[in-house]
Amino acid sequence: MRRSVLVGILLVAGCTAIQAQETIDGPRNHAFYYEIFGPGLISGSVNYDHLFRIGLDQGVSLRIGMAYLDGPFLIPEVNYLLGNGVHFAEMGIGTSTFFTLSGERGPDLYVRPGYRLQGKRGFHLRVAPVFSTTKGSFAGQILVLPAVSLGYCY
Repeated sequence: MRRSVLVGILLVAGCTAIQAQETIDGPRNHAFYYEIFGPGLISGSVNYDHLFRIGLDQGVSLRIGMAYLDGPFLIPEVNYLLGNGVHFAEMGIGTSTFFTLSGERGPDLYVRPGYRLQGKRGFHLRVAPVFSTTKGSFAGQILVLPAVSLGYCY
């Protein structure tokens, strides 16, 4: 009896250990990261991103970010990803509230064609130019901002 209980415990522990060592195929679904420049401007932004997979090589992600420039503002974004399990091309569209030199507030739209790396051990990197519409002092112009994000995906 003791022997069968011991064998059962060892089997369960062994299966659990093997399952814990499996690597994730495809991208991880959650990312938490800091982005410098981009829609968060000079102060940067803190962001959470959730990926909805469409197979192993593509997906749609929803991002919510928060930045501070004369007050806090939110940065929602939707991205389409295409690539392999680690490297992705992404195309995103989003909005943010810029605080212009004239003091006007208003939503600005932007698009982001870029590159995303989601490492199998959790490293998260995004690099992209951000093309944004503007209001106030720069009304009618397209502003091009670099954006670099570093964080952790899980």
